[in-house]
Amino acid sequence: MLEIIVSLLYFTNKIFLSIEKRTGWIIGALASATAMLYFISIKVYLLLILEAGFFALMLYGLKNHKASQKNNIFIYAIMILTMLGMLFTMDEVHILEFIVSIGFILAIHSLAVHRWKLGWIIMGISHAFMAVFAYQKEQHFFMTMQLISIIVAIYALLKKRTSIPMTT
Repeated sequence: MLEIIVSLLYFTNKIFLSIEKRTGWIIGALASATAMLYFISIKVYLLLILEAGFFALMLYGLKNHKASQKNNIFIYAIMILTMLGMLFTMDEVHILEFIVSIGFILAIHSLAVHRWKLGWIIMGISHAFMAVFAYQKEQHFFMTMQLISIIVAIYALLKKRTSIPMTT
C-alpha cells in the first residue's frame, strides 16, 4: 500500500513542479515523509537517507523557494557523506541505489538553481535507473510510476519556462 501512496504522491509532486506550482513543494514534503516509511518497510536504507534529506529540502523549498540554494549545500553534503558511508559499510546497500540517489540530488539541485534543462534531463535518467532498481526489488507499481515519471521529465524539459515566479 505504501508503494502506491509514495508513487502517486511523487508523481503528483512532479506534475505540480513541472508546471511551476508552489503546491509541488507541499506534496513533495508529504511524499518524502511517506517514502521514508516505505523505504524502511522494504529495507532500503540508503534511499531512506535520501528521502530524509529531500524532506528537509522540500520544507525549505516550500518556505524559501526563491532564496539562494547555497543554504542547501550543507544538507546535500550530509546526505552524500552518509550515503557514501553506508555504501562502503553496509552489505544491503547496492551501487545502483547510490547512483540513483546521486542522480536525484543533482537533479533537484539543478532545478533549484534554475538549470531547468540539465535538471530535467538528470531527473529523467534517475527515474530510469530507479525503475530498474524497483524492478529488481519486485516493486512493480513503483517501477511503473518511475517509467511514467520519465514522461513528465520529458514534458518539463520541453516546456517553455515562464518568467513569472512559482504560483500556488
